[in-house]
Amino acid sequence: MVVLPLCRHLGLDDAAALAQASASGLAEMFLPALLMAEAEFVARFAAGVVSVSAVLFFSASIPCILSTNIPLSVGRMLIVWFIRVALSLLLAIPAGYLVQSLTS
Repeated sequence: MVVLPLCRHLGLDDAAALAQASASGLAEMFLPALLMAEAEFVARFAAGVVSVSAVLFFSASIPCILSTNIPLSVGRMLIVWFIRVALSLLLAIPAGYLVQSLTS
């Protein structure tokens, strides 16, 4: 997955599993959270954030785009999906570390 270097760069032990789970979010919105149920806290937190952002993206943005005359192809929607996943991980992983440090 293309987000694997990002997950590794941010210091996750479960980087490969989180990258695969994030990619599975394209097929089903809650699959990342289910796949990461046994992972470390920060990886579970990031998977949950990716799942929630997928719900917001797929249930709000795509129907609006498809119901209008905006010339956005499926390929471009996939690019938007990838950017959304990358940004979600970029924000969620440090936030997960912060929450973990505050609760322990």
